[in-house]
Amino acid sequence: MSQHQDGIQGFSKPTQDLVLWAADSHHTAQEVRGYLTSLAIKFTPCLGCYKGVTEMSYVTTWADFDRIAGQLCAGQESVLILGSKDSLNRHKATLLFNWPKCGTINSGLNQWDPVDLGRMYSVPVAEAHKREAWTIPLQQSGHEVLAFVCDHVDKFGEPIPNGWAFAGD
Repeated sequence: MSQHQDGIQGFSKPTQDLVLWAADSHHTAQEVRGYLTSLAIKFTPCLGCYKGVTEMSYVTTWADFDRIAGQLCAGQESVLILGSKDSLNRHKATLLFNWPKCGTINSGLNQWDPVDLGRMYSVPVAEAHKREAWTIPLQQSGHEVLAFVCDHVDKFGEPIPNGWAFAGD
């Protein structure tokens, strides 16, 4: 599978899954960025909140996340997988809980407990901030910062809220 050059995944284009993750707290943002850069890993730095705790987070491909997970985030509770987009440009969103805190995804897929969060779609940032979890990419273009939340949708495409938010453009 290939990822579109600018990181935007179109509906009909085959893509790699993306992973939204945070590094363990003993790693500084500068250390994480330096390590990712030294491995030539493309990433999007983000500022977000998970379970009420504000933290730096990053978006990388699934393959790149697997390369660094054991070094940077072995102690993390979960990561958010952003899968393929639907016809309304909404990523499939799956939260993976790392209950035994294994070192990498490939060390045992059966050790990650997936939770389907539905689809990711845009809302105003103020709405995202009302949620327990949200993320704002630090590299954005455009005049308005948009927020993206993950919810299940009904057969008409209307959200059935569940509380996860991802902000971006």
